[in-house]
Amino acid sequence: SISVTLGAHNIKKQERTQQVIAVRRAIPHPRYNYKTVTNDIMLLQLTRKAKVTTAVSPISLPRDRDTVNPGMLCSVAGWGSLDVDMCCPNKLQEVKLEVQRAKKCTSRYKYYRTTTQICAGDTRKRKSSFKPWSLGPGPWEGALSCVPSLSSCPVSVWCPW
Repeated sequence: SISVTLGAHNIKKQERTQQVIAVRRAIPHPRYNYKTVTNDIMLLQLTRKAKVTTAVSPISLPRDRDTVNPGMLCSVAGWGSLDVDMCCPNKLQEVKLEVQRAKKCTSRYKYYRTTTQICAGDTRKRKSSFKPWSLGPGPWEGALSCVPSLSSCPVSVWCPW
């Protein structure tokens, strides 16, 4: 069975702010592609409503007219690897990434999709989301990333689904 932990900062410790809620139903995107990681998004129906607190609050989904343009900053957060050979951190990491022109990622990543991913990062500043599914700043070469578009940069491609 799957459960969701909300309000967590350190995933290895029990914190007062955490709410653990069981998942009633997991709904993968009907066009998810394991090989290309296209449409790597899933809806989770919880068994109960989350309690809104200072550590747990809803985010607004983007509107159709919201756009993401080169030069905008995205906030990406998670517990993914901070470096190529490093284990995942216990504490939540966040990095601000500058949106780049899509052609920077189309030339670098075989499976980059402009409809569902955002090209963000800066090779000179050496910070990135590392991989679309592994988040965190790190000192690796070529720090451009394909950021999943449901970060703080609004792309509404999945809203109709």
